[in-house]
Amino acid sequence: MKLKQFFRYQEFKWVYWLAAVFVLAGLWRILWNSGVTVSWWQRFYGTLDDAVFFRWEEFLALNSHRNTFIAGAGFTLTFVLGLLLELSGRLSKRANWCILVIAVMAAFMHLPCLCRGREATQRIFCQSRLKGLGVALTAYAGTYGEFPCDLQVTMPDGAPLAESDHYFDLKKMIYHGAGKKPSDGTFLLVEDPFRNHAGDLRHRLNSKGTVSAAHDWKANSP
Repeated sequence: MKLKQFFRYQEFKWVYWLAAVFVLAGLWRILWNSGVTVSWWQRFYGTLDDAVFFRWEEFLALNSHRNTFIAGAGFTLTFVLGLLLELSGRLSKRANWCILVIAVMAAFMHLPCLCRGREATQRIFCQSRLKGLGVALTAYAGTYGEFPCDLQVTMPDGAPLAESDHYFDLKKMIYHGAGKKPSDGTFLLVEDPFRNHAGDLRHRLNSKGTVSAAHDWKANSP
């Protein structure tokens, strides 16, 4: 009883409860947003059916940097109940201030979850780079009458055909245009390598400069 009196349990029980919800929601948000769930799931590659593995890998990768229901519900509950208790005036001024601080922290920590996911950003960037590569390949074919033997060639002005970076490595891209001409019609020119994106999404560039995306495993799944 002396311990409860020391912590003024009856006065601060709502503060303790909201703080517990806030901490649990924060821990779940940190775990989910850190990408640990994606890394953990990728260990199951080869042990599960491709349709099951890639479907869930894509879901986790696209949502691991977004707001989740559990974390969002926890933060929203903390903010709403904290604000209602603050406005009700039923608690002491000190307890009200504690709840208000927790509610404000919950509101501010809720905002960064609205950012775009890393995987989604990488996909948009990859599509943009493929379109740029398509323009360069078309220009090269217009000058020499055929597409280059590989993607490591230089343009007539001496500049490289394209440059690699962290998300777009020319050495890993699968190139199908060696020795082919624009007059050969529409055909696959460049595509992503295996598992370049979560869910084994493949971006493909055709000879007309159009970029598309497909999951090969979906065509093979029942």
